[in-house]
Amino acid sequence: VSSWMDKYKPDTKAYIEAGALYCKGEYDKAYEVAVGVDINKLSSAKRSVYSDICVKLCQHYSNIGDIKRVEALNALILRCSGSKA
Repeated sequence: VSSWMDKYKPDTKAYIEAGALYCKGEYDKAYEVAVGVDINKLSSAKRSVYSDICVKLCQHYSNIGDIKRVEALNALILRCSGSKA
């Protein structure tokens, strides 16, 4: 049985899950979940929180030199701010 969030708010659930995974140090899993979020389905307030998660992940991947993931996250951060990536 799927949860209410899975059915009606999958993108909200996904960014919350990405944040929880980040906090547990599961950066690769957090990244995979975060890049799967449809930003267009998030309210502006939720986009702000989602962007914060992406910024933190971006800092992590920047520190370890994973440029591909840094670029992908930067594109998502720009989209959250209303800019076109």
